[in-house]
Amino acid sequence: MVRVKHWSPKIIPWILSLLLLMGCSHECESSFKEDASLIMRSFIEELIPVKTSADLKKRQKKIRKLYIDLSDIAINAKKWADKETRISVCDDHFYDESLNELLKKELERIYKIEGAQELMEEFQREAIERLGEFFH
Repeated sequence: MVRVKHWSPKIIPWILSLLLLMGCSHECESSFKEDASLIMRSFIEELIPVKTSADLKKRQKKIRKLYIDLSDIAINAKKWADKETRISVCDDHFYDESLNELLKKELERIYKIEGAQELMEEFQREAIERLGEFFH
């Protein structure tokens, strides 16, 4: 079993891409896509004002929850896909490309702040554990 110690700024698009690759019908796609977009927007809103690791610490509770919510989407999509008798791969992107790019840029910026990488790794810990327990 591979243990992931931390998520890089690229993990969110990876998780969302994983959901796309699992495949889903149009009804589930809409629901998961909306949920993922809401989380991505919330992440962006939380990260934009962050300039220091102290700013990041102030947003700790919300950011932790967003990571957990993201892991829950991945878990729920997998559970749903496992129950489906007919799985098809969605034709379009599971997530909004412009949101993906904005979030990626914000996470890359945050990771450049002194002490921020360690904080983000701490914020992600519970979400990673949930994913690890479910997918392994």
